[in-house]
This record gives sequence, C-alpha cells and structure tokens, in this order.
Amino acid sequence: MQKIILFLLVCLFFSCSSNNKQEVKRSDSFFLQSNGKTKSFELDTETYYMFFDVQIFEDCGGKEYFTFRNYDSSQILFYDLNKGDLLFKLDFDKDGINAVHPLAGYYIEDMNNIYITSHRFEGIMKTDTTGQIKNRYEFKNTESGKPVVNYNLSMRSHPHTPLVVYQDKFYFINNPYIIPMSQTPITICMDTVNNVFSELPFNYHPALKDDQLQTHSSKLFSREFNDENFIYSFYSHEDIYISPLNKELPTKSIKVKSQYIDKLSLMKIDGDLQKIAREDLEHAMYGSLIYDKYRNVYYRFAYPEVELDPKVNWFKRSFFGRKKFSVIILDHNFNIIGETLFPEEIYNSYVYFVHEDGLYISDNYQINNDQSEDIVSFVCFDLVKK
Repeated sequence: MQKIILFLLVCLFFSCSSNNKQEVKRSDSFFLQSNGKTKSFELDTETYYMFFDVQIFEDCGGKEYFTFRNYDSSQILFYDLNKGDLLFKLDFDKDGINAVHPLAGYYIEDMNNIYITSHRFEGIMKTDTTGQIKNRYEFKNTESGKPVVNYNLSMRSHPHTPLVVYQDKFYFINNPYIIPMSQTPITICMDTVNNVFSELPFNYHPALKDDQLQTHSSKLFSREFNDENFIYSFYSHEDIYISPLNKELPTKSIKVKSQYIDKLSLMKIDGDLQKIAREDLEHAMYGSLIYDKYRNVYYRFAYPEVELDPKVNWFKRSFFGRKKFSVIILDHNFNIIGETLFPEEIYNSYVYFVHEDGLYISDNYQINNDQSEDIVSFVCFDLVKK
C-alpha cells in the first residue's frame, strides 16, 4: 500500500510539473480568404510612408477611425475608416510645456483619452484632440526596486505591443536593456490611482536562451491581451507564452509551429547595416500574434526562410514587410485550426488591423512592384471553414 501511495505521489508531482507546457492540437479546418473588401487612404506630400504605428477605434457614436503616426514627426493622422477621407491631423508642439517631439508612440482609448510617449519624458502622457497635455504619468521604480524605463516600441503595431489600459491600470513593455535580461520583467503594471508600479512575473529568461539574448531581432516579440491573459509571441521561438493577469496563476507555454518553417536560426550579426537588413528579411522567424475578438481566434504571422538579391539596398526597404509569410490560426484554447500561406511579394504583413469585416492586411509591398507611396491600401480576409 505504501508503495502504491508513493507511486501515485510521484505521478502527481510530474503531472503538476508538466502543466506549464500545454500540448497543442492541430486540425487544418480553417483558412483565410479574400472577401473582396478593400480600404485605402490617400497620403499627402507631408506624410511619410512608414506604417509601424497603426490603430483603429470607434467613438461613442459608433463612428470608426483609422489612425497612424506620421513617421519621424509629432503628428497623428485621423481618417474616416469607411470612407477613407482624411479628417484631421493631431499636431503636437515641439517646444514649450506641451512639447512631445519626437513622438515615440501612441494609444487611443477615445477622443478624450489619447496616451502618448516621447523621448523627452520618461513616462506616459495623456492628451486629447487639442494636443494639450492633460496629465503626466512619470515612471519610477517598482515596489520591489526594479527600474522602469520607457521603451520606444511599447505602443507600436509592429512589433504588436500596444499599451493596455485596463481597470485604472497601464500595462506596458519595460526597457530590456537597463538590468540583466534574465532579470528583466517584460510587462510593468502602473496603478494610475495610487501611482504604484509592479512587475508581472514573466521575464525574458528562460523564455529565451542566452544566445538568443545577444541579437536584437532574437529579442523581438509581440504581446496581446484578452482580458484574462497576456500572450507573448517571441520572433525567435516556436512557443507562445500565456501569462495570466492573476499573478498567482502560472505561465504556460504552447508550441505553435508553422508547417512552412523547418527550424529557426539566429542571425549572424556583423557591422554591415545593409547585410543585417537583408538577413533580417531572409532568415526564418515568427511575427506578431493578434487577437480577433469578433471571431474569438488568434492569428500568428510566420516568416519562412527566403533568399534575397544581395545587390538590392534592403536597408531602405525593410519596413515594407517580408517577401513570404503565412498566418497561423488558433482557436480560443490556442489549438491550431489552420494556416494560410500568402502569395509572395504582394502584402506588407507588418501593417494590418482586425475589424468586424475580417482581417485587413496591407497590399503595399512596394519592393518589386511599381506602386505609389501616396496611398496605403488594405485587402480584407475572411475566416473560412473548409
């Protein structure tokens, strides 16, 4: 009897130890297909095509807006999402008490609550469509003494790591270069009522190994939020990580592997910026993971290995996306229910948004095609059951 009890306890121990690694089920029963809907937005001569900050939102009256940050400026453009018309530009002061130049990122909750980051201020600022600074949330150390420093990518759409505003709290990405990566909390929580900072219990390590912490692209990741969990998709890792908002619950990892990627390899970094840019567009990697609340599924971008012409200046073209990509479709339990491989050299997978219509992906690849930089356009994809 004692041996049986001992055996059961051992089995229970190993069962509990393996709970943090969830096995994924795969059934290719869904795919993404264009439904014929498109959206396009005309750019003026003062607007630079470099779409890393894109957000859509709906006001209290039901009107939908398409917004983006004019790169290398202190300006956010607001368009009518359905008509494509430019409505207005939100310009921020470059000098004085309301100066935010250069604008580093933004998140729009509504017209009266626009949150921005700037290189001039270590924190988050609240404004509205007047551009006047209504409040400043200055960063300070967490309760456990960890430093909190503004990370310029904390509100960008590529990688997809937007600011999360939830129950009077901000959740944002901490700067990974201030303390050793193995001890760096990825997400910081700021209690805006009590002005208290705390870190969520998930660090870069052991999600990434030591050799993966040596290069910039290997550390890239996206972070999504579904009201209960933060979901992390590291670009150099097959696994995604599910980290509950409830700190008492453990973080789980799930292998979400593309059928078009055999293995991942680290970039070989040297001092040649042109070579670095090309290799960053060539080597196999994963991309952002985004949540589709309308269909209760997740999309994870995947980038198979490709070869590019070494004679082309890829440094100036790297923001047009990858030549080849697929989108893995996950259900609400993170089981793979499909994967769609897209035709090459048509879409810019760095620029996208989720809408009730479907998943919109930009078709402004612009590297080998003779396309205008005066228009940014999108094609809508339906989630279709086979």
